[in-house]
Amino acid sequence: MKDNKLVRFFNSVNFSIDHTVFFEEATLKEVLLDKKNNKMTLVIEMDNLIPIEVFKELCEKSKTLKGADKVRFKFLIKNNNKLFIEYFNYYFDILLENCPMLKCVERDKIVYDNNKIVVEVLNKAEKKKIESLSERIIIFLSDMGFDDVDISAYINDEARKKFKEELLCSQEIIDNKETKKIIKGSAIIGEVSQIKSLITNEVDVVLIAFVFGINAKSTQSGWHIINLKISDYTDSIMANIFTKKEDELAY
Repeated sequence: MKDNKLVRFFNSVNFSIDHTVFFEEATLKEVLLDKKNNKMTLVIEMDNLIPIEVFKELCEKSKTLKGADKVRFKFLIKNNNKLFIEYFNYYFDILLENCPMLKCVERDKIVYDNNKIVVEVLNKAEKKKIESLSERIIIFLSDMGFDDVDISAYINDEARKKFKEELLCSQEIIDNKETKKIIKGSAIIGEVSQIKSLITNEVDVVLIAFVFGINAKSTQSGWHIINLKISDYTDSIMANIFTKKEDELAY
């Protein structure tokens, strides 16, 4: 590597020597310090953007840097016409950890046109969520060297209509008590609610939804707590199951 300042930084965070090959022609143009938030920004100029796996390692290793709580990277790229989708998906996964509703977005329905992104959604809540996150996504992609990034969302009325029909069909099954196998609890009877309409904790509520995430933990007192992330495409919510039965935890 030609830039000694970059070499020193990589050595300080124990960055893989095998990955330094991607920075052979790179130059550390500027180091910005945010003393208030104890954050450091490295501005790096290079010909081509590094592969996403290399960037992941760079971010992970940078967490060990002494003297800064967070390191931000800003790339000035000369030939940045590749890896746009890979970097978008990487950041989308990060947002997904704190916003379960995004699980409802089908990745294969996202349309890319150069640096323009159009996200297909099923309802106003999803559309509003994408719009609220668009600035953060644009800032990240801009930091990765992508210019003129634009993000928009539109509601697919045909898919929305089909989903509503499926809900109505499921409603009829519930009303007729023709329920499927019950894993836990009583027979599913009652009026179906939408997650977006739930304001406070509910004891008895009927939802037609899918599970997109699950976690479980056990307490010293013998209780097993199962956390379910569920969505009905109107919003997302966390549901908890408390049990002392080992077989239910295994299920």
